[in-house]
Amino acid sequence: MTLHYEGWSLHKQILPSLVPLASPSSSPSSKRKENSWIGTSYSELGWSILDQKPSLPQFSEQSGSTAVVDDSSTPFDFFSLFFQEFMIKHIKTETNRYDKSRADKRRRTNTLKPHSIWQKCTGVRLHEMYLFFAVIIHMCLVKKPKLKDYWSTRNFISTQFSGSVMSINWFTVILSNLHVNDDATYIPRNEANHNPMHKIRYILDHLLTHFTISFSPYENLTIDEGVCGFQGRVIFHVYTKNKLDKYGIKMFTVCDSKTGYAVRTSVYTGKGQRDNPIIGLFQRLLSGYLVKGHTVFMDRFDSSPAVFDFWWARKTKAVGTCMLNRKELPRQNVVSNKTRCDECVFMRRDHLPCFKWKDNRNVLCLSTAHKMTTTNVEVRCKNGVKTKSNSFAILDYNLNKNGVDRADQIISYYVIKIKQLKW
Repeated sequence: MTLHYEGWSLHKQILPSLVPLASPSSSPSSKRKENSWIGTSYSELGWSILDQKPSLPQFSEQSGSTAVVDDSSTPFDFFSLFFQEFMIKHIKTETNRYDKSRADKRRRTNTLKPHSIWQKCTGVRLHEMYLFFAVIIHMCLVKKPKLKDYWSTRNFISTQFSGSVMSINWFTVILSNLHVNDDATYIPRNEANHNPMHKIRYILDHLLTHFTISFSPYENLTIDEGVCGFQGRVIFHVYTKNKLDKYGIKMFTVCDSKTGYAVRTSVYTGKGQRDNPIIGLFQRLLSGYLVKGHTVFMDRFDSSPAVFDFWWARKTKAVGTCMLNRKELPRQNVVSNKTRCDECVFMRRDHLPCFKWKDNRNVLCLSTAHKMTTTNVEVRCKNGVKTKSNSFAILDYNLNKNGVDRADQIISYYVIKIKQLKW
């Protein structure tokens, strides 16, 4: 196995020796810059060509489901793992509180019509909240173009479940009044202790806590961003052109690479909020999972040598692609090096190797879990199957980076979109 490095050939069997390639005058790579120094400690900001992998943190945690469920558990048992009875009671209380405040406001302004449903509204009961969520789950499984179609009696599109549970008018009342926090405790924007997530903070914290205690992730974790589709009135909604839901709320999610289970999520609430810098965000997302030997996979938007140093100092391995303009990279010898197809150049700084590999385009990768070794892989192309050389770090990245994508795929099967401008 041969690795090309700036006009030199690095052989894994004789590392760290350097063996020169053919002379510039007789080689197609004659346009490359010649090395003016021959040795084993070519340094640049602490980077060297010595590929000596340090002792890696070992993962020895118990992984898998920690919830008390088995094959005999019912769907309601799984629902109750995250929505316990006290949480349903809390949602019922806040929904009724909001419903009463709206009705009182209509009475004060004389806008409450005699035959309005608000005149008959006596508050939601506990079993009706359970039925409401049952209808929501039914809508996720059975897709129809409009909300009223679930109560339609037309033979072509009719389904009996929703109509047998509650009327469409009562479902609409609950939906329009659904609340999980008291609006009276909301602190306006531009005031101290303002919380942009006040509307859903209580239930979000509750769910994230039970996500954590119900499942212990395996060794490999994935960090990526996603968008929860929403076009209502909220100040921190974003536009992401490459996502299926282009308008929505941006979230940073940590998922288990093997199962796609969402371990923890942080909602982006706009510039100026606390811990927006990437290291502060990672420290908040991975609290409770550091110093355990996990391996974190991330894309080029989140990675840099400083981030990898942060992981390593907390006994956590990391693998990820990297943008070429990050600070502290070996620019002259790796970033700016013009590589050919299937060619790889690399340097290492203590625990962190940086290498650039080219297939159809250049890929810059950082990893604290691998040495700079390559293997031959078969890839499909228009002319059949072709054998190419690729590094183990990139192959491992391609295999484990899809944790958040897998979670998004699973969620996409059960998405329900209802027009709702209220936040």
